[in-house]
Amino acid sequence: MTTTTSTRRVVSLAALALAAPLFLSSCGTSGDATGESASDRPNDAKEAVYEFGQPTYVSVDGGPLEVRVPEALKEVAGADLEGLAVTSMTLTPHELESAGSCAVDLDVEFVDNGKDSLQTAGQTEDEYVKAAKESFDDDLGEGLQTIGIRTWDELVAEMGQEKAYTIMSEFAPVAPDGTFDDEVARASYDGGTPRGKVLKALGLPDDSPSIDALDESDPETDVYASDDASDITIVQDCAASSSNEEDAGESIKFPLLDEDENRGFDDGATFEFAVMKSGELGIVNGRVIGYETDTNGDWIAG
Repeated sequence: MTTTTSTRRVVSLAALALAAPLFLSSCGTSGDATGESASDRPNDAKEAVYEFGQPTYVSVDGGPLEVRVPEALKEVAGADLEGLAVTSMTLTPHELESAGSCAVDLDVEFVDNGKDSLQTAGQTEDEYVKAAKESFDDDLGEGLQTIGIRTWDELVAEMGQEKAYTIMSEFAPVAPDGTFDDEVARASYDGGTPRGKVLKALGLPDDSPSIDALDESDPETDVYASDDASDITIVQDCAASSSNEEDAGESIKFPLLDEDENRGFDDGATFEFAVMKSGELGIVNGRVIGYETDTNGDWIAG
């Protein structure tokens, strides 16, 4: 799904009240639970590289774990993955002075101009307003249909102009007379900051606190990032098992730049991770959107 600013509103409970009169991972909770012995688990400490060939990967040496999309897949996918903005990510255990929390430092390797492209992704304010104006009639019509009214005039006759305006404001940037309101549309625009856009593209909160706010002795579960999003530390609960998806935290994304959708971005690949107090890392629910491996380990569309 492309992540761009949308002009379509979701009806709120308040609006409805006013209008009332009219593939999971096959991984279990542990290696033993899946019939998988410790020797069967892909935990080669020499390489510590995960390439999405299987949904789960465990690194037991407590060192960095690199996550990357393999070249073999890129060759198979062709144009589908040409827009990847990230070549790899490295998770490094981050020791905290806390017994209940664990953390990793996330180092993101971008393609040439990849980070710059993410920082400027999405619609400009003028593009947003133009799109809102083009979809205004459809958005307003959808709102009217939702409450069982055919036209704006009928709604005003039934409820009065003030209440009609309040209800339809939930669906479109409407003026009190039922026409498109340019100022309202501009006020609703939220283009985000360059830092926020990068974090959002990676699947992380765009309003993440500053990395300077991380309290090593009493950390709060959150994502911390520097002003330019080049330094990222993710704090989450310590996992009882690095291969248990229930112990995984944030879902991380490899963004795929989409030049045809208002310079937005799609999800190219996603994964979650669990980290134990020892620094042991595990990848769970790793997948590449639209592709999978067959029983021979070859990449196929699926």
